[in-house]
Amino acid sequence: MPLFDRETLNAEFSCIIKFKFGDIINTGIMVLKRRNQRKKTDHELNEKLNVT
Repeated sequence: MPLFDRETLNAEFSCIIKFKFGDIINTGIMVLKRRNQRKKTDHELNEKLNVT
């Protein structure tokens, strides 16, 4: 329906790539878990190398 008595601005954004917030959150949790696991492993390895 045309609106001749006032100015309007309509904008749309379309993108080929779509992200789901759930996927982003799950990926972030996996990265944090791996980082913590790596820190724990590095710490244990350093303790063993310092003892011997």
